[in-house]
Amino acid sequence: MKKKFMLGAILLTAAIGASASVGFISWCGVQVCTPSEDYFENPEDAREFYEDLTEDLCGSKGSYTIVP
Repeated sequence: MKKKFMLGAILLTAAIGASASVGFISWCGVQVCTPSEDYFENPEDAREFYEDLTEDLCGSKGSYTIVP
């Protein structure tokens, strides 16, 4: 019984955690999983985070794609 409960709790946690993340593809082709735009207080914070992430991954700022 405990094993089934723990497995259910783990699967529920994974499902909730997965919904808070999105796929991120930088201009240089690097793909990572990152927090969704809903995680940030406003769209400007999200944009700034994604631009900084692109710079960290590729060496310079550039375009990026968010994949839900």
